[in-house]
Amino acid sequence: MTVLIGPNGSGKSTFLKALDLFYTPDAKYSQEDFYNSDTSEPITIAVTFINLTDLEKRLFASYIDGDTLTVEKELTWPPSRNSQKYFGYTLQNPGFQKVRTVNKVSEKRQAYQELIKSGKYPDLSPHATGQQIDEELKRWEDKHPKTLQWVRDDGQFFGFKEVGESRLERYTRFILIPAVRDASEDATEGKGKVISELMDLVVRNTLDEREDIKRLRENAQKEYERIMSPTNLSELQKLKDSMTKTLNIYAPGAQIEIKWLQSEVVQIPMPKADIKMIEDGYPTSVERAGHGLQRAFIMTALQHLALAKAQKTTQDRESSQNDQEIHEIRDHRDRGASSQIPPNLIIGIEEPELYQHPSRQRHLAQMLLKLTAENVTEEANRIQIIYATHSPLFLDLKRFHQLRLVRKKKREDNKPKQTTVYQATIEQIKQRIEEAEGIPIDTYNTQNIMARLNTLMTPWTNEGFFADVVVLVEGEEDRSVLLGTANAMGYELESMDIAIIPCNGKGNLLKAAAIFKSFQIPIYVIWDFDKGKGNYSRENEKLLRLFGIKDQSNTVKTTVTQNYAYFEEDLDTTLKEELSSDLYMKLLEKYTKEFGYENKEQARKNPVIIQHIVQDAFKKGGECVTLKRIVENIVKLKQLGDG
Repeated sequence: MTVLIGPNGSGKSTFLKALDLFYTPDAKYSQEDFYNSDTSEPITIAVTFINLTDLEKRLFASYIDGDTLTVEKELTWPPSRNSQKYFGYTLQNPGFQKVRTVNKVSEKRQAYQELIKSGKYPDLSPHATGQQIDEELKRWEDKHPKTLQWVRDDGQFFGFKEVGESRLERYTRFILIPAVRDASEDATEGKGKVISELMDLVVRNTLDEREDIKRLRENAQKEYERIMSPTNLSELQKLKDSMTKTLNIYAPGAQIEIKWLQSEVVQIPMPKADIKMIEDGYPTSVERAGHGLQRAFIMTALQHLALAKAQKTTQDRESSQNDQEIHEIRDHRDRGASSQIPPNLIIGIEEPELYQHPSRQRHLAQMLLKLTAENVTEEANRIQIIYATHSPLFLDLKRFHQLRLVRKKKREDNKPKQTTVYQATIEQIKQRIEEAEGIPIDTYNTQNIMARLNTLMTPWTNEGFFADVVVLVEGEEDRSVLLGTANAMGYELESMDIAIIPCNGKGNLLKAAAIFKSFQIPIYVIWDFDKGKGNYSRENEKLLRLFGIKDQSNTVKTTVTQNYAYFEEDLDTTLKEELSSDLYMKLLEKYTKEFGYENKEQARKNPVIIQHIVQDAFKKGGECVTLKRIVENIVKLKQLGDG
């Protein structure tokens, strides 16, 4: 499972489109697909395959580096028959590249003779013909393995349909489920339509080979020929005699002969599919189903089509009796392996949350995760899922290794921004927490850290991954005060993609900060120093150490910096002091009555009331200078990121 997150336009979908280009041998592309529309440099898409089976390792042996197989697709401009090539990397002598990349036999012979004349390879045969040169180079390399390096091949890697031996196509399939796709088109029979292809591959082709269908076709043909035989058609003889009689009026003695042409083969038409969706016991056409159900149908249809195509490729390859791969597969079976080798399926989904209500989003997120578990389905050997999402419900902080944060970074040469990908591991977060706590590295293990992070599992925390700046506060009251102050200053923080996240206590601030810092998301942390409350001194030390403050001998007073702020006692006390206690209490009394609370203490805990107090105080000339400075620093963080 890989989850792509990040702001709109950051390039999340580009990764899915690139995979689609890689897996499509005759992909369509335009000048705008090149960076900055510069077609002088090719588009290169590199895909690395890991966890190869023993059979795959044997089939791709000459291309495997360690335990990985890397294949590159290169697309050049303008598009033409040879503008899309697949390259593998093999161990070769780099000095032979010039000979190997020449296509014309005469030029290859000339390049080979230049090698001979160089004197670097005395044991190369000078008498090799144009057809023998490649064999001679390989013979030399086998004798001198220490001279070999990983070199890109000549662009004839055996990858997909119409590309070499189509071996990659047999073992790996990619499905792209775009954000916008017409489900009714996929559910309607017609040339090139998903359901037609699926019905042909899975149902109609099988029916065509069934013995009872063959007998029906043979019997129908015989019966047709019997009925249509001229000897059984008196009407044909009568017409011939009648026309001959008339013809004799104009041309005495002439005759007309009428015979059937060879009878045509009787076609047994295959039935067409009529797709209905049934929900709550009511059947309806796909286009009339809810959009959420339509999207689920698209995922289902495309997944089954990819698997059906893979099965067809398998059958086509096995029809070749002289194919090395078939011998490998038979040997694989002889050693007790499964007779069927299903493909690895990669499903790329743009915004799986589209048209799904929250509970269905949670369910779908869990189902996608289950699909990636081993042995979850017999149709596919493994399923890998990559989706780009804007929904916090499709994230899970327990699976850091699955998240990829996509952002655009400004270039120094003033060319268009480039996409950069950030990721974090449990190990990185663990180390940040250990350093902040001042304890030896590796004191905690993965289980310790995951247990400590469980308290952060809230939709609010997940929203931070979609923000340009994350502000971490202790509770909802702090969040409301900040929003109220920012609004009074003319800033709409949420519209600026600044997320203020309450962490349910000071103890959680360090953990949340460690997570977002590991993803290099700009953060601002605000907390109460709680002067005089000894229980919290340890948490203060950790947070200060997180920001590199080792000397903490003079850190009690209220402090505002570029990346963090804390209040000597707490935010509420600072608010009273800087607004003036009289104004604060008058406004608190006003909103206690307006919101129907019995006492001020209860009302003071309501974040909405606190927000009203702050905004009202600003209008009446009262300002909290500390809060204003905090908001200004948060806005600066955002502006620095935009710059």
